[in-house]
Amino acid sequence: MSKICAECGTDLSALTGAVEESDTKIELLRDWEVDVPAPICAACFGKILDSAQARLGPSFTFPDEPPADFRAKALERRRAIEIVTGPPLGPGPFVNLGLVTGHAVVGTGPLTSLASGLTDIIGGRSKIHGEKLDLAETICLDEIKSKAVRKGATLIANLQTSWSELTAGHGMLLVAMVGTALKPAGQKEPGRS
Repeated sequence: MSKICAECGTDLSALTGAVEESDTKIELLRDWEVDVPAPICAACFGKILDSAQARLGPSFTFPDEPPADFRAKALERRRAIEIVTGPPLGPGPFVNLGLVTGHAVVGTGPLTSLASGLTDIIGGRSKIHGEKLDLAETICLDEIKSKAVRKGATLIANLQTSWSELTAGHGMLLVAMVGTALKPAGQKEPGRS
């Protein structure tokens, strides 16, 4: 299945399509709270970058080549996000940065349905479906943490998770998460001078 640019619809396949912009550059621009859809072609990314430079002025800096350790630092910032299912536990006050959401849809396929049907007949736990739900939860957590980092948050509070089947017996599972992105009052935003 070939990718298409989320901005203009251009084909992004390796042999015949436009050049896809790197995830690293997309994340760098998102660090400035610029909404960048993904995947995106290099031409559309350039237009969004130009618009961001005009809007943000001289304080905006965007390197031609992302730092070599950028991906590791971005991953570390996502890992550092604290998640709680209730109100914040630490010392306050906090600044509410808004809702953050994540979702993942995973297919279980016919073999999974067959295996879970056998499990249903003989009783027991469906390990295959459990693994699919674990994968979907991992995807959701990564997405919601990335969005929180882009907002400058250090904490996601009041996290709620929901699970549902989308296709009435045809094996598509949805996991969705929503929480409130918070940061301690007075904390400087990352990447700004």
